[in-house]
Amino acid sequence: MCVALLAVMPITPVSASILFSDLGPSGNVYDCCNGWVISGSNSELGVSFTTVHEFNSGVGGTVSQIDLAVGYGTGLDRFYASIWNEVSGMPTTQVANALWPNLSSSTTYGTCCALVTISGISGVSLGPATNYFMILGPESVSDTSNLNLNFNSTGKLGLQLYSTDGGSTWHSNGIQTIGAFEVLGMAVPEPPSLLLIGIGLLGALGAGRRKRIGDSIQNGRITTGGKLDARLGGWMPRRKSTSSQFLWRDVFRLYHPIAEGKWPSWGRPVVFPQIGVDIRPLRCA
Repeated sequence: MCVALLAVMPITPVSASILFSDLGPSGNVYDCCNGWVISGSNSELGVSFTTVHEFNSGVGGTVSQIDLAVGYGTGLDRFYASIWNEVSGMPTTQVANALWPNLSSSTTYGTCCALVTISGISGVSLGPATNYFMILGPESVSDTSNLNLNFNSTGKLGLQLYSTDGGSTWHSNGIQTIGAFEVLGMAVPEPPSLLLIGIGLLGALGAGRRKRIGDSIQNGRITTGGKLDARLGGWMPRRKSTSSQFLWRDVFRLYHPIAEGKWPSWGRPVVFPQIGVDIRPLRCA
């Protein structure tokens, strides 16, 4: 009897994603004329304000860029941005490496629609479906800065807090229209828990009949005896009924539950974009 094992190894897909955004469409990216103050105590306002805005990380991932709808008012054109963990509605600790100082805005408050972009970010990771705080404040509590984080124009609401002492104490405004910003990054789905599948007994076509699989590997695909064409991320049956066909049905049923009950009609390709596979067949003796 011919026995073969096929190792199906996941290739973790990585794709560019919007981890969070409440920016509007072109021409209405944010509310030009309403915003949350970022200021030092020696500004024309006479009070220091650090502004805090809750957001959810969505799919989660590694942050690569942040865009902020900050407009300049008067005084020193400097502020910082950071991302903090949220516990019970309060900022607790800063996310590792998530502090960006010495930012400035080229947009005058009251106009739209330029953004302050922080690019080339590395080493900042956000968990999936987790609430965080985007915090913007003056470089120094006593400086002369007077800027504003514009309201979003999409109606996004969230917990909004502020501090007048540089973050030593926090005060809540409750659920409000939060500022306009977006967090971009690379979403990394959690790898499948099943890393290796062994399947044998391919000699069921007849006693003593041997069949060889893995005849060729060309251009990123594997053809098995001319009957099955297995590509990275999917499969396509070449004949209506073969032992290989049923083998691959069972492989994908075990490897990816979405495949359960999805065996196609003859000749129709089915692709599973959620996974990648590296198929390594062993020849039968």
